[in-house]
Amino acid sequence: MQRFHRIAILSVVVILITVISSYVFREQLLSKAGEFLLFEGQPEKVDLIVVLRGGKNFERLLTAFELYKSGYGNRIYISRSLGDNASSAISKFGIHIPSNQEQMGSILKQLNVPAEDIILDDQKAGGGTLGEARRVRKVVSKLKLKKIIVVTSWYHTRRTRLIYSRVFSNTGVQCIIVAAKQEYSKSSPSNWWKYRYQAMYVLQEFPKVFLAYLDLYSWLKFRDDPT
Repeated sequence: MQRFHRIAILSVVVILITVISSYVFREQLLSKAGEFLLFEGQPEKVDLIVVLRGGKNFERLLTAFELYKSGYGNRIYISRSLGDNASSAISKFGIHIPSNQEQMGSILKQLNVPAEDIILDDQKAGGGTLGEARRVRKVVSKLKLKKIIVVTSWYHTRRTRLIYSRVFSNTGVQCIIVAAKQEYSKSSPSNWWKYRYQAMYVLQEFPKVFLAYLDLYSWLKFRDDPT
């Protein structure tokens, strides 16, 4: 019994030390967690710049435009997402609201990107990052491309790199993952927990990365996923 009490006291002490240390060094720990999610490559001249859907401030699109303007690629690809279906739901009332994909195309045109350099993919949306990667692969295969840049949010880069390396394995296509510029979203590995919605996205990313490492996404099937 006395031994049990010693173990119990020691356990409480260890827990208290762990909790206090986590609080005192919370910013360093959160920053390290953010750095784990960031895994990007250096931009190179490619055949196509892919803008992954997601991100609320068009930071991915604007970063892709800067890469295009700097001569890293001469075409920009934007796939469909399930969010684009929201605009079609209201069309039965005779009301047309541009989808987010159409808005992104419009932004590029207003930035003086020629229409022929913008690819708005009309393949069926769904399947998350994995489904989007498969749609990108179809387009890349059809156009016979060899190297692409994939632009996404910084916290999405590690999972994106893992998924794209699998989807494009044995294709001979090089996929370079580039993080959207911090100036467009303000969030970064060193401060993400200070922004409410960014913190939500980052916290959701950890279990998603875990599922990606175990390659469980190919097991998950939803009704709104493309066949």
